[in-house]
This record gives sequence, C-alpha cells and structure tokens, in this order.
Amino acid sequence: MLVLLGLLFLPIPNIKPQAFQIMLPIVMVVLDGASGRIGTTKSPLEAASTPNLDALAGRGGMGWMYTVGEGIAPESDAGVFSLLGYDPLETHLSRGVVEALGAGVEFHDGDLALRAGFATVKGDKLVDRRAGRNLSTPEAQELGAALNKELRLKSGPRFVFKPTVGHRAVVVFRADGHRFSSNISNFDPA
Repeated sequence: MLVLLGLLFLPIPNIKPQAFQIMLPIVMVVLDGASGRIGTTKSPLEAASTPNLDALAGRGGMGWMYTVGEGIAPESDAGVFSLLGYDPLETHLSRGVVEALGAGVEFHDGDLALRAGFATVKGDKLVDRRAGRNLSTPEAQELGAALNKELRLKSGPRFVFKPTVGHRAVVVFRADGHRFSSNISNFDPA
C-alpha cells in the first residue's frame, strides 16, 4: 500500500501557532491506493483531472511516511490506524470491530466481527468480489434483511449481518457465553 499523505495547514490571519498551546485543526487527505500501477503508462491518478487535489496540495504540506516500517507493505487497516496514532505493531485494531461499531451494531467481548461484502457468483465461480460495485445501498439492505431472517447456522451461533454502503457489510457472530477467537487470517485476494 502506498499512502500519499497531505496535511493541510491553512493560515489563520494574525495568529501564530506558537502563541498558544492548542492544536490547530488539520485536514488529513489519505489517497490510499491512489498510486495505481508503476510502469511506462500514466497511473489513474496521473491521468485524472485533479483541480481540487491540486488546490489542496498547493496550500498544504505534503510528504511521504512509512506507516508501519520501511519495507513493510501494510494492509489498509494497519496503515490508516497508524495515521490515527496507533502503533500497528503493538495494537491490532480489528477492521470488523471498527466497521461494526461504525454501523451501529453492538459488539461485546467475545463476539467476532468481520468485514463482509456482497459478491457476484456465476455457478461455482467468483466473478466479482464487489458485486460490480453497483449494488445500491437499498438493494444491499433488502438482501441483508433476508439473510438475517432466513439464514441459520448449523452449529448454532447467532449473528447479525448488516449492510453498510453499496456492496460492503459487516457480520457479527454473538458469543452467547462463549468466546470466539480473533486468531483468524485475511484471505482477501486483493
């Protein structure tokens, strides 16, 4: 993951930052994955018309940083949490838990929360892991309601499946007196 980070410091007339001991608000623009591909052709970002980004960059300060460490290509969650001040080598913040809480789904100690998504399948083949990125939020909510109403797992754990935006969703498995392990790995092919 290449993170292009821009911190925008807008001048406030007649105020010098060292004159007081509070932090000025900043805007942090993270173009996660915007680097596209490296090669002889332009990346999507290089080819795009970016007047608003150009204006922000012209008024702010930009730089590069290693979110986890030099030579380590983190997944987006570790990179973004690092930008928010967490040390991803010491603290693992589950994307599923963050997604669940952001979507208003209760999460209790011992539950297991996973980011989920709708996909397009043809026969037994995965055609598009993001359902064409054209699944509307109302359509996803309708599918999610059907899943919650009709689907039951054989081993019995209760779960809540909640669509968030478009093809994205979160599923929370309820511990109900047991503890799910968080020692699972990511199998996202991207």
